[in-house]
Amino acid sequence: LRWSETCIVGHSLGGAVAAAVGRQVAPMSVVMIDISEGPALRALEVMPGKLRIRPSSFTSMEAAVRWYRQQCPKSRCPEESISGQMTGQGNGSLSWAVDLMVYQSDWTGWFIGMTDNFLRCPSPLLIMSDRELL
Repeated sequence: LRWSETCIVGHSLGGAVAAAVGRQVAPMSVVMIDISEGPALRALEVMPGKLRIRPSSFTSMEAAVRWYRQQCPKSRCPEESISGQMTGQGNGSLSWAVDLMVYQSDWTGWFIGMTDNFLRCPSPLLIMSDRELL
């Protein structure tokens, strides 16, 4: 792998990861999609409440997609968005692949310094689908 010929792309939390890695390995470019440090840190205040009220499991992928559409009505690809977050259980139901509450003490560290990391990357590109995220 030649980092100088690689573009690292990350969406949301993946954007923070892309910026952190990009600062260390100097790729050709780093692209962050729909993420910025300030709003991400502010969103962490409401995250525990949002995680507490979401269902812990679904009877089917169709049920998970229906729930996701209610939560994120602007999503253009709900099936793709939710399917990667679910894991099958032995009884045929689906549950969240990652228990985010387990990592609550780490959340702030995921985003602090993200802007500095990103701006120190070669050829940084920020793509925002909603100007309210800035």
